Amino acid sequence: MEKKTLSQYSTISILNTYRTLLYLLITLKTIDTSKTFFVQALINSEATRIFINRNLVNKHQTNTYKLSYSISVYNINSISNKTSQINKVVNIILYYKCYLEPILLTVSSLGKQNLYLYPAQIA
Repeated sequence: MEKKTLSQYSTISILNTYRTLLYLLITLKTIDTSKTFFVQALINSEATRIFINRNLVNKHQTNTYKLSYSISVYNINSISNKTSQINKVVNIILYYKCYLEPILLTVSSLGKQNLYLYPAQIA
């Protein structure tokens, strides 16, 4: 996959062997510290929550809030993924073009992806 420089309002569609992947360049702003950063988000119709990568949260030293209980994460084969249990969230404002929304992102290990959104989130 070739890397591309993204402008503030870029949309990239990548066709792979299984489906077309849609990426948007999203601006995130923390509510508590007003720290702003850009992130490439994968719009994933299979996502059931909005996820942010734990590594990205650590890189930007974003404050997290611990949940009172952990949320189990299951792999596609229905086996529990112990390394990706969700026990923290981030309170953030999501910006895309003229759209903005305060949201609560669940912090998880996402591999190479930084942010998963589901299509209704940007509608």
